[in-house]
Amino acid sequence: MERKQVFEFNGKRKLFGKFLLSYVLILLIPLLVGAYAYYQTVQVVGEDAAELNLAMLEQSEEALNRLLTEIHDIVSQLSLDSELLNAMITADASWPPQAVYKFSQLQKNELNMLSTNQLFSDLFVYLEKSEAVISANRLDKLDAQPLWIGDVPFGRWLRRPSPASG
Repeated sequence: MERKQVFEFNGKRKLFGKFLLSYVLILLIPLLVGAYAYYQTVQVVGEDAAELNLAMLEQSEEALNRLLTEIHDIVSQLSLDSELLNAMITADASWPPQAVYKFSQLQKNELNMLSTNQLFSDLFVYLEKSEAVISANRLDKLDAQPLWIGDVPFGRWLRRPSPASG
């Protein structure tokens, strides 16, 4: 009788092994399909991220090129403006009435024309000899109404050491 029990035990073991093998295969197939889908998804997302980053870099390059072109155009217009160059050379720190009139004419004519650019909301011209700050809607003596660039007063910003020298 003992032989029968061992035989039955082996028979149960084989039956359990068959069920275990089929169960593992049934679980292994979705696991492999999921791993393959995950790998493909990671590849697609990586490629899309690289394409989007490249597109963003190209857009940033275009925006910077437009900005630099706009700056170049404004600097060219200002450097060729004979009235502005004359005001820079002949300006006096005492601000006589004719200098104030010249500044107001510059403000009205040249700076209003330059304020039609697309990228700058306001443009300031600083005349060092007269310490005048002229913009399209403002004419001030630097000491009378100090300007700020961020949290730094304009006078200190002008005196800061340049990055090339320090």
